[in-house]
Amino acid sequence: MTVPMGYLYASRDFRRFLGAVKERAMLATNNQSYAVTRAVLLVFRSHLALRDVLAFAEILPPLLREPHNIAPDSAIDDVAVVLRAEVGEGTLRRILGHMSQDAQACWLTA
Repeated sequence: MTVPMGYLYASRDFRRFLGAVKERAMLATNNQSYAVTRAVLLVFRSHLALRDVLAFAEILPPLLREPHNIAPDSAIDDVAVVLRAEVGEGTLRRILGHMSQDAQACWLTA
């Protein structure tokens, strides 16, 4: 059985994503960008219905560690811009189109 491309390059793609958040948010390390990204996603998840959590999770890279409180004031906008670029605005709009206006605004107005 062939390893799906998403799994084969997951680590490389995730490092690229963290690097983009680090640059956009002007953070010092990928650990900080991971913590900021995870914190933003956890806050977002707390406002969703379970079906929306599952739908949104399908487009995300894996996130495993606990967050630290080092997020800059621009964290939500920074992560939203990078996530939109990573997954594509069309994909994001397709998933968010079934969610509340607040959910859409969180990811599409940054």
